[in-house]
Amino acid sequence: MYTVILNGSPRKNGDTVKLLNMIIPKIRGDYKIINTFFSNISPCTDCRKCHTSDSCSINDNMTIFFNDLKSADNIIISSPLHYSMLSGNLLSFMSRFQYIFVSKNIRKDPNFYMKKKKGYLILTGGGATKDFYPAEKISKLVLRELNASLDGVFKYIDTDKFPLKDFNYFEEEKKLFIHNEIEKFTNKVNTP
Repeated sequence: MYTVILNGSPRKNGDTVKLLNMIIPKIRGDYKIINTFFSNISPCTDCRKCHTSDSCSINDNMTIFFNDLKSADNIIISSPLHYSMLSGNLLSFMSRFQYIFVSKNIRKDPNFYMKKKKGYLILTGGGATKDFYPAEKISKLVLRELNASLDGVFKYIDTDKFPLKDFNYFEEEKKLFIHNEIEKFTNKVNTP
């Protein structure tokens, strides 16, 4: 099983990354993390070269990432919530999936192939966060372009009161709850 993780956190040691570090060891098979904030991928400029050509006008590493996304069995989108939405750098990165949409729906490229896969969403945020709909809706749209459905969501919305950097100091009941939620989530990811 091959899992591609799109990490939208701009913080190398923030709650999103700490949660991923708790989840990743429980995921079976190979995985690749794409840290969208540090990947130096430019956003789509809507130049429309891909409408008539099998290539993008932007010359960066996105071609490598497209190959990873095409062959993955699972896609995990992970992000801190910013105003109930995925992080800006993650959205910018995903704007390049316009190439996939154009290949399938506008150019109708007969050689285009995107393996069927499962999709998951990991969201972190402060306790004031109440609206997850924007992040979930855009994730479903993106996953659909990657030939995946949204098969599970993990939300850790206590980062203001219980930052994961302090996990070792949490009460045992809170730690057990988090471990159980991680176990349920990774069981879904690990089920073919």
